[in-house]
Amino acid sequence: MSVPPMTIRFMLACFISPNPTVVLRDATWSCEAGQETRRWLRDNDLIDADHRATERGKAWVKFICATPLPIQSWSLPPRQSTVEEGWPLGVDREHRHPNGEARTEEKGI
Repeated sequence: MSVPPMTIRFMLACFISPNPTVVLRDATWSCEAGQETRRWLRDNDLIDADHRATERGKAWVKFICATPLPIQSWSLPPRQSTVEEGWPLGVDREHRHPNGEARTEEKGI
């Protein structure tokens, strides 16, 4: 299940305030989307008729608050080695000394 941020915002207002209309401002609370959001929260037993969080609603808010922050990890995409990149596989590769002299080394696997 996925819910829009507006639904979470309404749920949090009902959880933290005895008067969520003040928290969300009347224009937001009373607009058509606000009415639909409150209806969805009531239909799912997350708020009561007084717009207070039910036990189920409180559990949902606690669950949301306990969600860990996402992390980012970086990885290199898979790639095919080319003939020029064969040196890690034990192929001879020419190296240049700082004085410009060419040397060939064999890399072990």
